Amino acid sequence: MPSKKRTFFEIKNISDDVGEIRVYGDICKWAWEEYGETSSVTFSKQLANLKNVKKLELKINSPGGDVFEAVAMYHEIKRFAQGKEVTAYIDGMAASAATILTLAANKTIMGKGCYFMIHNPLMYMGYANVEEMNEAIEHLNKTKENLLDLYVGKCKLSREEIAEKMDKTTWYTAEEALQAGFIDEIANYDSSISNLNISNVFTPELKNLAIPEKLKDILQENKEEKMTLQELKMQHPEILQAYEKEVIDKIKGTDTVKNAIDAAIKEERKRIKALDNIKVTSEAAREIVNKAKFDEVRDYRDVIVDLYNLNAEKAGREINLIEEEKKDAGIYDIQSGTLGNSKEQMENDIVSAALAELGIK
Repeated sequence: MPSKKRTFFEIKNISDDVGEIRVYGDICKWAWEEYGETSSVTFSKQLANLKNVKKLELKINSPGGDVFEAVAMYHEIKRFAQGKEVTAYIDGMAASAATILTLAANKTIMGKGCYFMIHNPLMYMGYANVEEMNEAIEHLNKTKENLLDLYVGKCKLSREEIAEKMDKTTWYTAEEALQAGFIDEIANYDSSISNLNISNVFTPELKNLAIPEKLKDILQENKEEKMTLQELKMQHPEILQAYEKEVIDKIKGTDTVKNAIDAAIKEERKRIKALDNIKVTSEAAREIVNKAKFDEVRDYRDVIVDLYNLNAEKAGREINLIEEEKKDAGIYDIQSGTLGNSKEQMENDIVSAALAELGIK
């Protein structure tokens, strides 16, 4: 028996009044604790140890796992978080049972390049007679209805539409998940110069900047008529241009702007470096990366999605081939205690392998 138990989650205070739950990995059943795995049993105990929490951050990168463990964790979070602000962050994927955890949050934020996947519940059986198989079908149908009860309270789709998406096993991008209403916001970490917040640039010395006497006279003459800015620009462009140049020169000399520009340059270098680290194996992939560097100015995570889509057809063929091989080998006749895990893991392994070919971990 291992001396140290593994967990697919971590719960801790990250400040005096903010708690963090990090769910990275397969959601497992409590029965596996004797082999070093932990689940909702330990989750409940650790959650209770969070003290003085007003805000809770739930960070998820999980392919799913046992649906009932996920439902138990969902209710644990809902009870604990009454009167608290809970924000869920999808950092890689929230697939299958892991999507249930996002429903416990007041707001869900999904990163670009991430996935949100829903599908019908699964059950793996060994030898069974007709009665047992009918019972299993009834159990799976009820489980699906229970999940629909949770999903329909969050997203914009109807119950019938969600059920249809589950039947097809649907992988949502961040944009698609936002449109469907499964998430509330797409994370934006763009720090380019065009998006800099310069609200604090106007330091005391700028506030005391003198208005040119000629501009004062013009404003005073038109005080009763309340001249608009557009009218001022049209009638006295040379005065405004001179004043604008003076203000800009003053702003350029402030430490705030210098620091902001330095930070933006560093972030841009990091962006280029991340794109350079992507392994390309074709001219089409190289063209996508080069455009992201210089023409479209895109984040490397968005590029990863495009490169993955280049291999989507190949990955789909591999998945179908492996599914057929598994059926022929009788893999689905093997008894397992985990609901909806083995097939998902296989799919995730193939996705990981496809990304590995691109040099992405």
